[in-house]
Amino acid sequence: MHKKSDYKLAQLIYDEVLKVEPHNSQALYLLGNLYYELKENEAARDVLESQALMSQPDVATQTLLAATLLKLNQHERALPLFLAVTKSTPMSTDTHHNLAICYQRIGRFSEAASSYEKALELSPQSGPEKLGLARCALELNHPDAAIEILSRCILESPDYFPAYSNLARILDQRGNISQAATVLQACLKNGSHDTKIIHEIARLQFALCHWPQAEDLLRRSLAVEPENINIKASLAATLTHQSKLDEAEILWRQTINHRSDDIATLVNYSNYLIERGKFDEAITYAKRSVALKPDMPEAWTGR
Repeated sequence: MHKKSDYKLAQLIYDEVLKVEPHNSQALYLLGNLYYELKENEAARDVLESQALMSQPDVATQTLLAATLLKLNQHERALPLFLAVTKSTPMSTDTHHNLAICYQRIGRFSEAASSYEKALELSPQSGPEKLGLARCALELNHPDAAIEILSRCILESPDYFPAYSNLARILDQRGNISQAATVLQACLKNGSHDTKIIHEIARLQFALCHWPQAEDLLRRSLAVEPENINIKASLAATLTHQSKLDEAEILWRQTINHRSDDIATLVNYSNYLIERGKFDEAITYAKRSVALKPDMPEAWTGR
């Protein structure tokens, strides 16, 4: 990979080479790779495609061009390239992984799952392959299989943190809120320092009406991200439920205008106003939440 300070120099060198030798396949590949690193994906595609037209593209060129097309959301064009690379390098985990991603992007989840399984045969401990396989299982309406895959991934690769958040999301969607919180707590215990995980546990504790636990987690998050509006709004709602209204008021003043189109925030702020006895204002904010989502019962009740 080029150093950032060398990008301009490298581009000048490749351009000079191509002025003299416009069919120099190595210079074309390196220039395409440079554009890819710079995230100038259309330029990378054009250069790599021009190289492919001049001569039979090698595996490296096919792989880079396929990856570029994937970034440009040209999945149908990327697929035959990934298939060709897979035939050329059948023992490469990355090759099967890339093919699986391409299949996923075009909605062919059974084929994607098969590609992830082949990748896992080559790299049995690979967390990304197990996560991809679990996501395919979800798309194929096999949530129990997804839960099993992610649970096994956590046991075998406890430091692969995306598995925890994805497993917790499935459990939460199935109504297993307490289990979801337990999974995320294990994520923190095993070394994750992601404040999003802490915030998500707080959200689950809030859903379980465990206000003190939610408050503690949100304060931890806010200490790391003191200007985070989402955390402030969540903490304000948690304090409201504990009748800590003076501190809640300070946080609401800082957040409500920034989240005026968020259903949960409007409902929680309406609850706060009710606790303050400001019923007319509460009705105003409740009406806003109803206008945004009329089929949400909490928007109508304010509770």
